[in-house]
Amino acid sequence: MRRSRRCMGEKEEHEADIQEEEEEEEEEEQEKKEEQRRRRKRRSEDLPHSSEVLNVVDISDTLTKSIEEHIYRFREKLGNMGRDERIKLKTGALKHILPYMSIKENPKEMPHAECIVERLSKGGNELGDQPKSQVDGYVDGSLEKITLDKVLGNNIRPYLECLYQAALLLEKLHIESWLIGDISMPVLHIQRGDRNGALNVFLVSVAYLQVYDSHDDNENTVDESKTTPQTGDKLLTSRAAPEVAQFGMFSPGSDIYCFGNLMWHTLMAFDCPSNMKSTFKKELMENANFTRGKVSEKWEMSHLKPKCCPHDVYQLMKDCTQPNSMDRISANRLAQQLKRGLWSELSLLTMKKKAAVLCSCVKFEYNVLWSSLDFLLIYLVLTEM
Repeated sequence: MRRSRRCMGEKEEHEADIQEEEEEEEEEEQEKKEEQRRRRKRRSEDLPHSSEVLNVVDISDTLTKSIEEHIYRFREKLGNMGRDERIKLKTGALKHILPYMSIKENPKEMPHAECIVERLSKGGNELGDQPKSQVDGYVDGSLEKITLDKVLGNNIRPYLECLYQAALLLEKLHIESWLIGDISMPVLHIQRGDRNGALNVFLVSVAYLQVYDSHDDNENTVDESKTTPQTGDKLLTSRAAPEVAQFGMFSPGSDIYCFGNLMWHTLMAFDCPSNMKSTFKKELMENANFTRGKVSEKWEMSHLKPKCCPHDVYQLMKDCTQPNSMDRISANRLAQQLKRGLWSELSLLTMKKKAAVLCSCVKFEYNVLWSSLDFLLIYLVLTEM
């Protein structure tokens, strides 16, 4: 009897603990929402008070996008970005690679960067970030949005082309002895003027950019003055290379690892059904929780091949995400392989079209042949009569 009472007491204590944990989680969630509300308010106060500002969108905890009449304004806190990097960016060191950008420094607040991307227009009407742009071929939005909305159509090739353009951007940064630090779908802005126009890819996040010594390409070095991923950002640390997530060891190899995850996320977004778009980010977060702390595990164990992904592109992802940074491919090789994958997809698409035309011709000839035989048979029957 005493034992049963003790068990009941333990059960009640356990239930009380669970309830207490749930209440704490609820309070934390409310605090986060309140903090986000305060942050939005501060950001809106910082923005110019003009009727041109149409909307402000949170891309991450540090990056916002304000949609204005003729431009997109991306505003981002720079955190612990080194002074040398800030000076180089202010003096236009990467103006031939990045969109128009300015660094704002104020003693009262954390330094921040502003990237400006002009909005596309047709006949004076701004297109914005609308999926309707699919109708006339105009594209103007983040890689994440256009992929989930299938704005570029239902063929994988244009999305691979976006990744190829992003790889060229990464290669240019490495040539200039800069690391990208972090790259993801929401911080790549895609534009295309018309259905037959070229795709333009803009990097709108610069918080993790840093200069590295090109003589130490093959060495990972820890520099505590550099910005390292915040442990609270599970998505960021899950897409970062193991040496970055654990020790903040940035290198060209860590950029390549992050790019491998970018490719995987993009093709997973392409596979995502339209009725599951709202849960896509949640699934990424669950995958981030699953992979956390499993550095020794092979990347492909937790990143299965997307259904739409060509085998050579998936192999390229695996080449980018080797555990040892020395075994990963270079940015130049990455761009070359993606270009080859694009040509393979184009050749495959051409072959499919030719096969479809051939099949339709064969079917037509087959129908004509049987129609002729039917006519001959009727003629013979009539002549016999």
